[in-house]
Amino acid sequence: MCVDGEAEIITDSFSETIKKGETLLLPAAIRAYQITSKNAKLLEVYV
Repeated sequence: MCVDGEAEIITDSFSETIKKGETLLLPAAIRAYQITSKNAKLLEVYV
């Protein structure tokens, strides 16, 4: 969940940009990912 700013999440098969107020769900099958940002504040949530 992006609580401020903007971030890009990159995996082997896709990339997605999220902005303040947006949420991205990463399946457990995705073991490796990279987050790039200059000013984002992210909230990591486990279900």
